[in-house]
Amino acid sequence: MLNILKSTYTSILILVLLLLFLFKGIFVTYAYTDGYEFIWDSTGADFINSFLQQGRVISGWINTLVYPQMDHVSDLWRIRGINLMCLFLSSVLIFKMLKQNNINKFHALVITIIFICSPFASIVVHWEATSSTIWGYPVALFAGDIVFTAFLNKNNISKKWFNLILYTGILLALISLFIYQPAYTAFIFPAFLHFITGKKRDAIKQFLLLHVFIYVIYFLLYKFQLNQLHIPPDARAGIMISFKKIAVFIKGVFLRSLHYNVIFASVVTRVIIITVSLLFIGYFIYSKIKNETKNNKWNFVLILAAFFILAYLPNFISSDSFIAYRTMGTILLLSSFLFISSIASMPVKPEYINVAISVIVIAIITVAYFNNKTFVDIQSKEYLAVKNIMAEKLKRGYPKKIAVIMADEKFLEKQNLVPNIVTDEFGKLSNTVYWVPKPFVLLGIYDLTNDKPRTKTIEVTYFKRNEFSTDSLMRQNDWVLDIEKIYLSSNGIQP
Repeated sequence: MLNILKSTYTSILILVLLLLFLFKGIFVTYAYTDGYEFIWDSTGADFINSFLQQGRVISGWINTLVYPQMDHVSDLWRIRGINLMCLFLSSVLIFKMLKQNNINKFHALVITIIFICSPFASIVVHWEATSSTIWGYPVALFAGDIVFTAFLNKNNISKKWFNLILYTGILLALISLFIYQPAYTAFIFPAFLHFITGKKRDAIKQFLLLHVFIYVIYFLLYKFQLNQLHIPPDARAGIMISFKKIAVFIKGVFLRSLHYNVIFASVVTRVIIITVSLLFIGYFIYSKIKNETKNNKWNFVLILAAFFILAYLPNFISSDSFIAYRTMGTILLLSSFLFISSIASMPVKPEYINVAISVIVIAIITVAYFNNKTFVDIQSKEYLAVKNIMAEKLKRGYPKKIAVIMADEKFLEKQNLVPNIVTDEFGKLSNTVYWVPKPFVLLGIYDLTNDKPRTKTIEVTYFKRNEFSTDSLMRQNDWVLDIEKIYLSSNGIQP
């Protein structure tokens, strides 16, 4: 069977089929948190401001072109389709780079598949508001590839060509930063592969210095932009450097990257997976440095650690310390590469190794399918259930005021409808954050009536359960939408 995978075209076909299998949920009608707000508010003059203030001006330009063309929640499959194409392009680039570094084709395909099955991929395709992450990712991968290749072949190409490639790569890197800062971390991936498999360490050091220097250029351009527009920076875009973040990084980011895609699982399961991964990766690193001198051993470990920090650098130095899978694409990629490489390096017959890797990748694909299905099912069921209730209420006429009782963030966990909640991306309803209820309800009514002017006249207020009282309502035809009760009823559970 593995002989079939010797063809690059066969491997790419497998990637295409896997993407279609895992992400068929992009065609389902739903949005997730910010997605409702983006559709409803995208025609406003200040829609782009938050993108500017967060240093994502190119992302803002794209969003101001895309979202005003979308009237209904059902239109969002188009932007998810673009996200899926960007994920495919990123996957092809990753597969190509792995092969360039003489990674076994089967192992290269497996590593690429794990990237496609990662929580990062699931989120940036399904969650419309994080689309910019995957838009910037292939740009950063391509920029890193051409720049690092130029550094490796510096002595074999003319200075003119080297400078042209270098400046093109820097421009593309800056574009990826202005789309979404964490996407730029993918720039380091080709150098990381060469670091693990190659010997030209000088080229790697030069490349990493350039990588950091591009951040400096970006930051100066970002500040210049704000100064020219006379707008303040977003609080999330501030810089905060602290050694305490190293412990948070190791515990909250690095170890989570070793979950691969185990999200809805017990703590015990995750601990076992992390422990096994660390043992394999530790053995692999030891096998790489055991014959090196003491200085070279330390150099290897320090550079390896630097790669992992650079894979998360925008969030590592940001004042916003929230850990989210949408920012972890590159560190997940680095961890999965080391894990598969560690298994492949075991002193065992290749056929046994490939069987073990095949079992692992089948398990990862199965879990990814469950993750994606769970995410889509939760969001689509919430939107449809509330919309059906509103359809019944509209038979009695339009309301003037709607009160939404928001769901608790841990509602699904408390009801045993999901095993646990890991981050804000998985395992909760959209109506758990304050910016969702208004566009969520108004878009639902607009979908039902196609009358936007009338829909805009409706006043929507939102409350946490302990804040709501009947005094919040003033007219007989006012509506109360209790999201938790509606969701439970849609699942056949008596509230």
